Amino acid sequence: MTTAVKQPRMPATHDSAMMTQEPLAGLREAIAAARSEAGRLLASFRHAAGFSQVQLARRIGYSATVVAHAELGRRPVSAEFWELADTGLGAGGRLTACGTRIKDLAGAIREEQRRLDMARHAPRLTQLLPQPEADAMTGAVSNVLA
Repeated sequence: MTTAVKQPRMPATHDSAMMTQEPLAGLREAIAAARSEAGRLLASFRHAAGFSQVQLARRIGYSATVVAHAELGRRPVSAEFWELADTGLGAGGRLTACGTRIKDLAGAIREEQRRLDMARHAPRLTQLLPQPEADAMTGAVSNVLA
């Protein structure tokens, strides 16, 4: 006689938490890809211009560490950084466009997180907010019309 192995089921709260995180995961992957692409482009323009990371950093007023992190796509850098690097390397707006794309994706992540937070808290908010009673409203309308 064979015994069926029962698969453990995650609690419903875990399922809903995972479902609400899916849009954020896609946006996080998109921003990581955009940072990597921008970093490769930055390194390419820097090499073509014959600058070291330290030289570029001095030229645009940032530290070499920021330049290195930007090239590796490890940490977010400001849109101003991308604009200055674009100008300093003569990239013709390509680095600025990368910075704008990263900024837009970061804004989309914040907006999606806000939307998810509102959806998660909506049931609790409806419990906390006073609900008008139909009888009280009917009586108030009757008194006004009388």
